[in-house]
Amino acid sequence: MERKQVRLPLTFVPNAECFERLGFKLDLNYKNHNFCNAYLPKGWNEFKNEKDNHVYIMDEDFCSRAIINTRFGFDGEVGTVRLLCRYQIVTYAMDKEKEEYMVSLVDTKLNEVLYSEYYSTLEADKLYIKVMIEDIHTKKIVRFAQEHYPDYMDPTAYWEDEKRIKKMVK
Repeated sequence: MERKQVRLPLTFVPNAECFERLGFKLDLNYKNHNFCNAYLPKGWNEFKNEKDNHVYIMDEDFCSRAIINTRFGFDGEVGTVRLLCRYQIVTYAMDKEKEEYMVSLVDTKLNEVLYSEYYSTLEADKLYIKVMIEDIHTKKIVRFAQEHYPDYMDPTAYWEDEKRIKKMVK
């Protein structure tokens, strides 16, 4: 299978080494000071989403593994390419009028919620109290993620792992 060549912004998040660990072949000697040529890992493709104007890099299992954001600035086209982690912490507004929210640890590969905390800030009369309530529940999710997936913030970790999935939805 032939590797697909793409043009990537030179601003790599977290860094170029993580991309190379995943199998990207980067040509950093490309003559454009904002972009480089790259070969995707075998079986990976890019997909342009017309709704949000981002380019998503998908692996062989059709999981979004990176997002390319570009825009035109004073010095021409610029952008970033960011690797995505398998496990992400997401906050959902369940009912904005009642100020009800849910913060969850989500397995983006399997599209499953692994652990959630529901909370409301309606009774809080000051903004800093609302922020504290959100922070308390987010920290519970972070502790769960750190306990079960210590490298959950590493975008190169856990993508091949099917057996370690722990699910605990409240």
